[in-house]
Amino acid sequence: MISSIRAEWRKLRQRPAFAVSTTLLAAVSLFAYAYLYWRDTNPSARNAASAAHDLAGLLPAQFANNALPAAFTLGTLVAIVVGAIAFGSEYGWGTIKLLLTQRPGRLAELTGRVVVLAACGAILTLALFGASAAGSLGAALAERQPVAWPPAWDVALAVGGTWLVLSTYALLGAALGVALRQAAAAVGVSLVYVVLVERVVVQRLGELGWQPAANAGKLFMGVNADALGQFLNTAPRPPGALPAPVGPGQAALVLAAYTVFFVIVSAGLVWRRDVT
Repeated sequence: MISSIRAEWRKLRQRPAFAVSTTLLAAVSLFAYAYLYWRDTNPSARNAASAAHDLAGLLPAQFANNALPAAFTLGTLVAIVVGAIAFGSEYGWGTIKLLLTQRPGRLAELTGRVVVLAACGAILTLALFGASAAGSLGAALAERQPVAWPPAWDVALAVGGTWLVLSTYALLGAALGVALRQAAAAVGVSLVYVVLVERVVVQRLGELGWQPAANAGKLFMGVNADALGQFLNTAPRPPGALPAPVGPGQAALVLAAYTVFFVIVSAGLVWRRDVT
């Protein structure tokens, strides 16, 4: 299995997509900090009343909370693309036959991919939180404010929860990449599911107040990811905000169950499918 992990890591290093996506996400986070700092230090008449409060939200004490929205929106989309490319590109290139007929075996090779994909989720998570920390530190130094970081336990929970969410969505792209035998179709189907099904259909059905639809919505990835994000964000809730439909423990268990399900689906297809 170690050899499979090393081989998959070498292939990842030869593909610039992940490095470029991670760098762009970190750059977007830093740009957002720069824009918000400029906006709050040069407020318009409309934003003058809330400028001081908004500027305080950019300081290091809130850096973990500020990283969560980018991670749970843009980060999940990048994770889907990375998973689809990692598991589906070999079919498009026609190299899957050679890959699966060599040692150490199909399931060992798949295990190596899953481990590397989990590592990609960790790297993406650390890049987002690192960019947020750097942006908040820059804001504090520019305003000559004391640098006070949030409690280490809160940061650890936010990082761990974000890694779980990104890994789940990456494995969604991976499972579809194996099922559809190509990366492009897997990315398309994943985005349609995330945007149309989870963000439109499930959300709208939940807003109707129909209890069976609300209960069914609690089983979807997006609902549980959003609920986990609400728990991880320690900032005060805005007035009138709706409570999370599920608790953080259930959300984490459902997401973990999805990761296991996606791995089982991928393993079953790789193990049973004839590629000769």
